[in-house]
Amino acid sequence: MRLKADNLDSTSKEQIKHFADWILDIGNAKHCRDSGEARVTIDPDLIKNTDSGVCSIVDNIYQDLEGHVGESDFLVPRAILTPTNETVDLINDHILERIPAEESIYFSSDSICKADFHFEDQDLFYPTKFLNTLKF
Repeated sequence: MRLKADNLDSTSKEQIKHFADWILDIGNAKHCRDSGEARVTIDPDLIKNTDSGVCSIVDNIYQDLEGHVGESDFLVPRAILTPTNETVDLINDHILERIPAEESIYFSSDSICKADFHFEDQDLFYPTKFLNTLKF
């Protein structure tokens, strides 16, 4: 997407293309051996040394978030990828703290609706303990 932007000079476009190719190579396991695992060297220019990595990433990806709350055109082309749900929760908590709106709490259910077309013991496949581990 950004490669097609008219306001970029050729050097910027080349840097973005190089980064995009590098990310694709990682996703396609071109840096992995047969085991499927590898150590990937990250270009030092991509690493920002700050006290709060979460704040730095959110500030960089969602610049002026407070001014664009509720604008899907602002949010749709942006994403932060992370390998663990714990980090997702940290990032989500940080973003939610920055949104100037009243908090809403939505309640959930610990049971499954038994509809006519499902079999009788469907709730055995989804015990309450399992349902409580799900995070959305």
